[in-house]
Amino acid sequence: MIPDEAYDRNDIATIVVTGTVYGDTWVLDAIPTHLPPEKVKAIGTIEVMGVAGEADLVLKAAHAWLSTSVLDANLGLAHYETLNDRYGPNEAPYFTGAKALIDRHTRITDDEDVNEPQDG
Repeated sequence: MIPDEAYDRNDIATIVVTGTVYGDTWVLDAIPTHLPPEKVKAIGTIEVMGVAGEADLVLKAAHAWLSTSVLDANLGLAHYETLNDRYGPNEAPYFTGAKALIDRHTRITDDEDVNEPQDG
């Protein structure tokens, strides 16, 4: 899932979720940071249909997707932050973003709450 090089010395990987809407379909990619440019690529992509103009709702779907993915990989989702407030009024309807911190040594169990999305 996440390349070893994406983890820092504390075994935390920063994942940026970026999304763009096409018609009424959002396409979101999860991209690890801290990689050499030639190794940067999406580690996952989702499409959310029928919610044009609903950037915050789309990021909730991305949060659920990441939460399930890290749980399945026996990792921990340490933090998830919405970055939508960084888009201006002209860009906000078309772009969405979030930042997630993945901890490779802390497993979050099914009965623990994974962070709800936090506003930036």
